[in-house]
Amino acid sequence: MHQIDKILDLSTSDLLNAIQSLKRRLLLDIKQEDKTTYFSLNPVLKQYVLWKEEGS
Repeated sequence: MHQIDKILDLSTSDLLNAIQSLKRRLLLDIKQEDKTTYFSLNPVLKQYVLWKEEGS
């Protein structure tokens, strides 16, 4: 979370709400290894974001 906080200008509660919303919509994959949690976008959404970024 600390790394995300540095990149995004969101309050902690807004960030948690966004993560929960993406998770509910199955747009966020969450993996836990040891004591670390990894977040990644659903592959289809990730491809869309990359495509959209290229068009900007």
